[in-house]
Amino acid sequence: METTSEIIIRAPAGAVFALAADTERWPRILPHYRSVRRLRGDGRRALVAMRAWRTLYPVSWVAVQENFPAEQRITFRHVRGISRGMDVEWRLTETADGTRVRIWHAFHSGLPLVGGLGQYKRHEPP
Repeated sequence: METTSEIIIRAPAGAVFALAADTERWPRILPHYRSVRRLRGDGRRALVAMRAWRTLYPVSWVAVQENFPAEQRITFRHVRGISRGMDVEWRLTETADGTRVRIWHAFHSGLPLVGGLGQYKRHEPP
């Protein structure tokens, strides 16, 4: 299963990237996030524990976050929790109207009812 969401934010890409990369602040700016805690790592690569609401249900997972400031890109690989096996990419692009934020999710699970049949295979964003 793959999904892509896009939005234009009327701010410079550098400012948007700084907010997006600071995942521990997400609960203050993204209301469905209950908490984000850095377990280890530095500004480039970190292991983060995330808790959010999905519709009416609380969910939690652990992800490897990698920041690529020169490319204005952030990736997440869910390594623990119900969404284990999900790849996520935030890609930022400067436009005349502001910064286009494209968020891509790919979830492929070995469980037939969760994410599809077969072994997990790493997928790259389109």
